[in-house]
Amino acid sequence: MRHITYLIILNLLFLNVYNAESQITKKPVFTKATYEPLKVTQTTKVCDPESITLSASATNYCKLSKILNFAYQIDYNNDGTFEASGTGNQAVLGNHKEYRFGTHKIKWLVTDGCGGLSTCSKLVTIEKAISSKKPTPIAKLLSIELMPNNCTAVLESTKVNNFSYDDCTAAKDLRFKIAKAGDYHPNMTLNEVLALNEFITFTKKLAHKQLLYL
Repeated sequence: MRHITYLIILNLLFLNVYNAESQITKKPVFTKATYEPLKVTQTTKVCDPESITLSASATNYCKLSKILNFAYQIDYNNDGTFEASGTGNQAVLGNHKEYRFGTHKIKWLVTDGCGGLSTCSKLVTIEKAISSKKPTPIAKLLSIELMPNNCTAVLESTKVNNFSYDDCTAAKDLRFKIAKAGDYHPNMTLNEVLALNEFITFTKKLAHKQLLYL
């Protein structure tokens, strides 16, 4: 009788283990939209990007439970450091001092009722739409003297600057170019403007009143 009881218990244990293992087919699988790269172009009147909400979803293959548990980690600026984390299948990208225009990464984690764990990462690039508002250049009225030894003088663009400004660029980060009237026209492309010099060399031949563009 005791032998039969042991056999029944062993059979029940084996059946429970078999049933549990039979439920584990494969781990949860994230949908493509959860991990494929995303690029967002924002038209904003302020200098900082607006927050966006990211969502995750996955297919559940566990037969023991239909519930999936999500968590996430956010790496602002995709520099290898996770600055934020949370639970749930929705995450807000933003409201953080490191959040700016550029590329960020979110890492999703999901677990199922069978102990399955899956992870994936998604790159999110936030771009600012090209603004029609350009920097405001302000130039000084200057006079320079030619050097007596070679009758030349060099005028740097930064010395012509008179507190020029831009809404979203710090004054120290503004780049200046300078050109004589004949070397500049309003329809120049950005690349043409960037190809201009940052200084002008005056010679005795040019020692008269000049119209310059900053």
